[in-house]
Formats: sequence, structure tokens, C-alpha cells
Amino acid sequence: MSPEDMERTYQWNYRPKTPRRPAGFGSWPGGARMAVQLIMLHEWESAPRPIRPMPAGAAHTLDFLALGVREYGARFGFWRLMEVLAKHDVKASLVVSGLICELFPETVEEAKRRGHELATHQWDQAVHPTTYKTREEEGEAMRRAVAALQAITGEPVLGYMSQGPRPTPNTLDLCAEAGFLWNADYSDSDIPYTIDVNGHKLVSVGYVAPGYTDNDLERMGPSIGLEALRSTFDVLYEESFPQPRLRQASHGQRARPVPGPRSPTPQRLVLPSRRHGQILAGAGQTLALRSQPLIHLFGGDRERRDAHAAGVVDGVGDRRAGAKVGGFADAF
Repeated sequence: MSPEDMERTYQWNYRPKTPRRPAGFGSWPGGARMAVQLIMLHEWESAPRPIRPMPAGAAHTLDFLALGVREYGARFGFWRLMEVLAKHDVKASLVVSGLICELFPETVEEAKRRGHELATHQWDQAVHPTTYKTREEEGEAMRRAVAALQAITGEPVLGYMSQGPRPTPNTLDLCAEAGFLWNADYSDSDIPYTIDVNGHKLVSVGYVAPGYTDNDLERMGPSIGLEALRSTFDVLYEESFPQPRLRQASHGQRARPVPGPRSPTPQRLVLPSRRHGQILAGAGQTLALRSQPLIHLFGGDRERRDAHAAGVVDGVGDRRAGAKVGGFADAF
């Protein structure tokens, strides 16, 4: 494969090969040196993957042990995370499976009531985009997921994250067609950057780069995982003196009340953030979406952004427009 073929395969015609800090980006709102971004994964698998091998010779394929992990997340973990975020007055961005909207709509309604941002996480956590054989299959699943979320919120869906996240060569084109303002599929940059899909601009807000997912931390074990959180925070805070930095984290809703990095991650991130000055803690992608200064810095489809700010996107009134949502957005 030639270098030119590589660039097309990597979609560097859409994504910048070398993201750069915009001129004039010397701090986050209010002069903050560091921002903390929280993504909560509100997922459902139609066929839960076994968390440990099924017994040899098993005649039944549905793993109720694995199903219980998902059920626990929707029944209890979700609510625990809502309370942790409320306790610290922090807003997160929830990426929501379409199936969650169908099976547990009350959780989506509650997240909206509390002022969290809601984005789509495709339809089914058990069917990742890379398994779709055609662009049409992937697009239909995306549209179905968007419709399910929009039916609950009555508002336009502005953000997207693939399961994994592992997008396909078709995903960015589909995101542009859907009119999304942001994408969280790429773990490739310290800063947000503009993706330009044939003239439609959206912001890549990133996915735990730099940072850890809850799965990363769980594999480390409690003591090492907590030390990884602390040391990463300290390093990024030190690096934020000459230029603003972004600390990211992703956490599933399967939070259990046990010691360690799952108990739960948002609290482990927010507490040290609150102890330091010059840090914005918590509103996740809201920072890049509703906040006009950052959109101007990092790009995004300005016509759609301005329509959203006015309260009208795709013919749907956006009741969030102009509302304070806490965390980052309050700083603007």
C-alpha cells in the first residue's frame, strides 16, 4: 500500500493527520488550565457476551450471568452514577444504545430531567458497526437508534459514538448525513479537532485520550487502578501550566458499591478536580457542543450549530437552548 493509499484508508482526507491547537486557545473558559470530560456509556446487548466461559457441553446459550451484569447496570448502576454526579454538581454526556431507549426509557427520561447531555451509541451493543456488510445496514441501525432517542427527548441528537468505539469507513459519511455536531470515536489526540466530511464539519471530542476506560482500570485491579487515575491527573495538571489540557474518562453504567476504580470512576475524577483551582470539571461533550467559543475554535457545522442555539434543529424545538447545564457550560 502506497503512502497515498494509506492516507485515504485512514481517512486523513476527513480527519487531520496532525491536529493543531487553534490560534488564540490559551485557556478553557474562565481561565481554567484543565478540563475533565466524562462520558457515561448507557448500553444494552441483545445477546450479552459471557464474562467467563460457559460450562463445557452447555445446552443453553443464553448466559444469565452476563445478562445480570447488564440488568444490574440499568436497574441500579445507572441510578448510582446519577447520584454521584448530582452530589458533585457535575453533568456528563451519556451515549445511549437504541435498545436502552426501548427497554429502559425511564432512565433516559431521568438523565434528560437532570440536565445531562444525551447522544446516540448506535442500536445494539452486541452488533458493532464493523459487522455490517453494507453502508445501508449501518445507516439503518444508526437512524433507528436516533429515532428511539429522539422519541423520548423530543430533541435533536447532536452526537454519536460507535460501539467499541470502532467506526467503519462509512461511519463519518453517515454522521455527516445525520447532521451530528460531534463524534467520540477516535482515541488519537490530546485536543478536540475538526473533522471535515465534504464540507460538513463536526468536532472530534475524543475518547479517553489521554485517560482510561473503566475496563482498563478494572483489569489493573483496585490499588493500581486508583494510582493510575491519580498519577495521570497529576501529570496532565502539571502539563497544563504552559497550555490548557483535557482529561478524559469513560464509564459504563455497571457501577457497583465495591472498593476500587469502579466505585465509581466519576467520583475518583471529580474529587481531585474540585480540590485544584483553575479546573473545569464535568460537562463532557457539552463543552464542545453548546459552548460557542469552543465551536468557533475547533470547528463544527456552523449553520446547524447556530440553528441549535436558536432552538430549532431539523424542525424540532430544542428546549435546552440557553439553559444552564452546569460544569463547563456554566463557565461561558
